[in-house]
Amino acid sequence: GHPIVATSIKDLADLYILWSRYDEAYQLLEQALQIYKSVFGEFHPSIATTLGSMGTVCYHQGKYSLSESHFEKALNLQMKYLGENHPDIALTLSDYAALFLKLKNFERASKLYNSALSIRSISLGTTHPFYAQSLSNL
Repeated sequence: GHPIVATSIKDLADLYILWSRYDEAYQLLEQALQIYKSVFGEFHPSIATTLGSMGTVCYHQGKYSLSESHFEKALNLQMKYLGENHPDIALTLSDYAALFLKLKNFERASKLYNSALSIRSISLGTTHPFYAQSLSNL
């Protein structure tokens, strides 16, 4: 497969997520992930983004352990390839924090939300709407 095909598949999966068609979205994300891995190996930002989307799907399906695993893998890849203060990391941290909020692990959720806020402050500035979104999550 070609990475452009994988990106199109992932875009369709993201649309299915918006429509709450989680089973279909997850299947598409698995396809995209396999293509990305066959082209780039195990380590690439597109793989991290796909894993983050898989974490979101699992969260909505109530598969919290699998969701946590996907978010953790996504964060590890993002930190490696994007650096510690990239806005994409803040998004993954916020999604990950929502999982811990759902699990009533408020301390962990707060820590992750604060990390997302810090990254958005550094990378986007305190006047950016995503910074305000991070504030509202606290």
